[in-house]
Amino acid sequence: MAIFRNNNKYDKSNIELKKLGKIFYHKNNENKKLKYIDYGVSYVNKRIFKEIKKNIKFNLPDFFDEISKRNMLSGYKVIKRFYEIGSYNGIKDLKNYLKKK
Repeated sequence: MAIFRNNNKYDKSNIELKKLGKIFYHKNNENKKLKYIDYGVSYVNKRIFKEIKKNIKFNLPDFFDEISKRNMLSGYKVIKRFYEIGSYNGIKDLKNYLKKK
């Protein structure tokens, strides 16, 4: 999972970085001490889905939360900030960034 050092700046941080690059994903990010946020880009081995029934919808945050508890989730730090486009403020930030480029 790509992660970014966020410190609750752009959205609530939800990732705890553990030893050796392993991470803990907090689906309910009430912990104010979290420093990282998921970047929105993840790569997972298809074998990790073997326990999930076919043709059944599931919640991705619940999934990441569960596999991180089993020490099956690693983080890759990215250094450039992300621009979420799921809110008006996020779109405004991205437009301002693109205007500068």
